Amino acid sequence: MILIEVILFLSIALLGGVLGRLARIPIGSVIGAMLLVGIIQVSEIFSFTNMGWLTFVVQVLIGIMLGVSFLSVNKSVIKRISVGLIISLIGIILMIILIGSIISVSSSLDFKLAILSSAPGAVVEMATIATALDLDSPTVVLIHLFRVVIIMAIFPILIKSLNRVISEGARNKK
Repeated sequence: MILIEVILFLSIALLGGVLGRLARIPIGSVIGAMLLVGIIQVSEIFSFTNMGWLTFVVQVLIGIMLGVSFLSVNKSVIKRISVGLIISLIGIILMIILIGSIISVSSSLDFKLAILSSAPGAVVEMATIATALDLDSPTVVLIHLFRVVIIMAIFPILIKSLNRVISEGARNKK
């Protein structure tokens, strides 16, 4: 019975991922899979149980994916970016604490949940961390999805505007 549930779960998630990617929404594979599985779960068409072993497999796969991305990093790259990295890290930590505190004080969210929800990071990785810390991962996912959608909507406009200003500034200097 559990094998049928796993196959059904993975099939629905795969279908959602494909639909999300075809819709060309930001991180469509993740959002599509999550939404379709969530809709099926909430509508009680099927009821999927939390499979701890599957969470482990997903965490290992994320670790592999991130580890492979380090192949092009060497010591000279790390030395070149170290000062900027330290400054960025300190700034990000301070912003996370500030924004997490504001969210926690102004809402009913637990401080740990507010901190994780305000931390920059990929949706999947933040949801995995929330699950590992026994926090409300759907809340973390919703907050991060909102952030990603807003960033995907605003940044292209912002970058085009900045490019236009920079181009006009360069023309005016000539």
